[in-house]
Amino acid sequence: LVAPETPTGEAILCINPEDQVYTSVVGMGEELTWTLDPQEAGVLVFEAEMATVAWADDFVGEAMISVQITSLCATSEFSLPLVVIVHALPEFAMEENAVACYGQNVEIAADLTGTAPWTINIMGVGEMTVAESPYVFTWEAMQDSSFTVDMVTDANGCVNDVMHTASVLVNELPVVDLGED
Repeated sequence: LVAPETPTGEAILCINPEDQVYTSVVGMGEELTWTLDPQEAGVLVFEAEMATVAWADDFVGEAMISVQITSLCATSEFSLPLVVIVHALPEFAMEENAVACYGQNVEIAADLTGTAPWTINIMGVGEMTVAESPYVFTWEAMQDSSFTVDMVTDANGCVNDVMHTASVLVNELPVVDLGED
């Protein structure tokens, strides 16, 4: 009995995905047996040509789904596995407070995890693409200001709703009074 084809289904996921359905083909009078490795990746429930994986909420990494055919006369080898990669959510962290003198450049460093490039959303401004981490936000300090990053998406399409605000206090330049001439 020939091993079945590799199962089909979604192979790139983000942590804590919804249940996913995987399929394979079976002939008349044959049954399929499905496996999920490692078992801690989730719970596999199968019936005939379809298997559903309820992924574990905290599983991140590679999992393999294979299928085997059993008939009245023989059992096949397991199929080549479908390798499913479950990615962690991207993370975003930045300095929260800075002080600058009027007219100086302000630099706020941000660290990102996940797969570059990232798309970050700055509330009230919109989205921007960041190609590498750490990333440094730079602008000229003219007045007290702040901005909030409320979402980060990595190249895998994993989205993390974050809430990080950076505030900059701008000090006025000193005024020197040398008196009358």
